[in-house]
Amino acid sequence: MLYRGASGKVVALDDRCCHRAAPLSMGRIEGDDIRCMYHGMKFDPAGKCIQIPGQDMIPAKLGVRSYPVVERYNLILIWMGEAEKADPNLIVDYPPLADPKWRGLPGYMHYKANWLLIVDNLSDFRPSRLRAHPHARRLRGIRLQDQAGRDREARRRFPRRALAHERRAAALS
Repeated sequence: MLYRGASGKVVALDDRCCHRAAPLSMGRIEGDDIRCMYHGMKFDPAGKCIQIPGQDMIPAKLGVRSYPVVERYNLILIWMGEAEKADPNLIVDYPPLADPKWRGLPGYMHYKANWLLIVDNLSDFRPSRLRAHPHARRLRGIRLQDQAGRDREARRRFPRRALAHERRAAALS
């Protein structure tokens, strides 16, 4: 869950209370802290439990996971990995986002498909994954081996078998 505390700082915490897994997003922001409304446990921005109603002793390790957050270019960037490895200096600097004259153009693209398929289609499209991409050979400009026309003919006559063969070959490359 993300929230902005009274100090203006953005906080990112797991959206589950460590006591009964109630969503903290349904809780109440109190200053820079968040209170779970199920049993009233209060967590600071680091995720540490700082108050339990009716209980004075709070276990030292009681809390929820917090995530490093950086605000830059009117964006909130969150590091979901190991907090120790978060380094704001590694965030790519993109000056046009800081330019007040630059702005995005809002719009819509309507697809006759489930949105998960659209997201999935582009989520793995990065250079490090092109070798395993189903169309890797075409994307790299390398033609499929022809073996004197035998592969082409086999693909024409047995498309399912050829598709399975190409998938196995792509997985091995």
